[in-house]
Amino acid sequence: ERAEQAESRLRQVEVAHVKAANAEVAAKEAEKRAQEAETEAKRLAAVESDAKGLRKRAEDAEALVQVAERRAEEAKARAQKFAEVEAAARAAQERAEQAESRLRQVEVAHVKAANAEVAAKEAEKRAQEAETEAKRLAAVESDAKGLRKRAEDAEALVQVAERRAEEAKARAQKFAEVEAAARAAQERAEQAE
Repeated sequence: ERAEQAESRLRQVEVAHVKAANAEVAAKEAEKRAQEAETEAKRLAAVESDAKGLRKRAEDAEALVQVAERRAEEAKARAQKFAEVEAAARAAQERAEQAESRLRQVEVAHVKAANAEVAAKEAEKRAQEAETEAKRLAAVESDAKGLRKRAEDAEALVQVAERRAEEAKARAQKFAEVEAAARAAQERAEQAE
């Protein structure tokens, strides 16, 4: 009967040994997943840092848009003023065709008005480009928020994986103790046999 009990305990030891081996494999796998999650968290942290730089660029672009809009308004005001000057020059030309000197001044004002109008169009074009860039950077910032959320989720997964790895290590240690007890039981069984 003692020999049969010892044999039964020996089988239990073998089962415990298999379970301990499986637990050790599971612990290694959990540790590997924890390392992968940590790597992903670092990569997402780098992406978040890039997103902060893009947000700064978006703010700078918005400031440039405001400057361009202000310059466009100033250019429009100058163009309107030159248009008024040109109208006054036409009236002066009608009233005094002999005033050649004043006519030349009107022609100069006309050229300046045309140049101002071209500058206003160019400023408006740059303002539109800056606005487009600001919208694009706003979209990038929105994507960065999503990436930050994924980084937080990855960090949570890392914590879960670390906790599971600790649990697996504890189970492995417990199985190691069981295996030691089983070896002792096997030795006693052999002695009994």
